Amino acid sequence: MKKMKKYILSFAVSFLLIGNALSQVKKVNTDIFGDFEVIVKIDNGTVTISSTGEIIDVDMDGSVNYYYNDYPERNGKIKSNGSTTFNYYYSDYPERNGKIKSIGSTSINYYYSDYPERNGKIKSIDGTSFNYYYSDYPERNGKIKSIGSTSINYYYSDYPERNGKIKSIGAASFNYYYNDYPERNGKLASGERVSISDGITFKLKGG
Repeated sequence: MKKMKKYILSFAVSFLLIGNALSQVKKVNTDIFGDFEVIVKIDNGTVTISSTGEIIDVDMDGSVNYYYNDYPERNGKIKSNGSTTFNYYYSDYPERNGKIKSIGSTSINYYYSDYPERNGKIKSIDGTSFNYYYSDYPERNGKIKSIGSTSINYYYSDYPERNGKIKSIGAASFNYYYNDYPERNGKLASGERVSISDGITFKLKGG
């Protein structure tokens, strides 16, 4: 098995997406402030990409090939892993130029010529749509608002220890210690670390 890692993964809140037959989205890692990474399931492994379309990790069987003597937007990037091909946007809008466009038959699109809070971020992966807060409270502006039919909300105009942190994912709610001992102030106080919403299993992995 060959494995390629390009970036260091951040501490994250993660949730596993299951049961969306239209999408290859398997898992999304998001920290308590709304940044996230998407893990896409491919037949022979997984690929992790950031919310702005950079490949973070490839964990797939088969030998790896790269683009060379090619367009600068994809030159030197992974071209294939085993029988799975990778393609990138090139000679395109600057918000998506050079970003991953497809992995095998899985297509990835981005917001472009759009609100600055979501411009250049993932808009869809196959049948799964991604939306973001824009023209909103600064504590949640630009953060992920929904993935598919599951909504994500944040604390705003609130105690500083929890202000801007994830308040709920679907029906699952989260709270944090505030006005408390410094050793636990701002840390997760309540909320199930595993919950299911609309057939999607969400796993909390931090806070």
